[in-house]
Order: sequence, then C-alpha cells, then structure tokens
Amino acid sequence: MDGKEFVSSIRKFLMPESISGCMKQLEKPNKLSSADELGASTWYKRLSSEEQSIVRGIVTRAVHSTLFGILVVLDNCDTIEEGEGGGGFELYYSKEGTRVQLNGQTDDLHDML
Repeated sequence: MDGKEFVSSIRKFLMPESISGCMKQLEKPNKLSSADELGASTWYKRLSSEEQSIVRGIVTRAVHSTLFGILVVLDNCDTIEEGEGGGGFELYYSKEGTRVQLNGQTDDLHDML
C-alpha cells in the first residue's frame, strides 16, 4: 500500500462508514445515546425528506473536512502543537516484512482526498 492506496481506502471504507454511523445515530439512536443525541434525533425525524437530505450533505462535508484536516497534520502541513519547533509525523504501512512510508512522498495525502 502506498499513499494513494491509503487515501483511496479512506474514501472507500472510512468515509462511508463515518457518514453512515452519524446518520444512523440520527435515524435510530441506541439506548446508550446521550440526551443531546436523542434531541438531535427527534429534531431530525421531524424534518422533511428534502431537509434530511440536506443534513446528510452537511454530515458528508463535515466528515470530509475532518479527515482532510487529519491528513493535513499527517502531511506535516499544519501542527497540533503550540509554539515553534514542533515535531513531525511519519506514517508507515507494514505488511509481511515490507514497510512503506505513506506521507512525505511526492504528493500530499490531503491533496489526494
């Protein structure tokens, strides 16, 4: 797996699962849901199908934005530390004795998302 395959896997598996999980919580909260989550679900269920579709679009953009921001940090294009002289990230994929660095190569991961 290289950086391109990593980002492709995020788009194929992680993004849809994250969106689905958020939407499922709105549509059918479980018994462990917080009061805020139950309130959001009640509100969501009162929306028209067109309005629910708009909410799904917002959730989709929020998931994309969050993953983009994480990849920006993994690409060392932004920091999660205060001050100067912070460290950087090296992201590797290991399988069957092979180790491949996913970030810091030719293309930034966040640009491939």
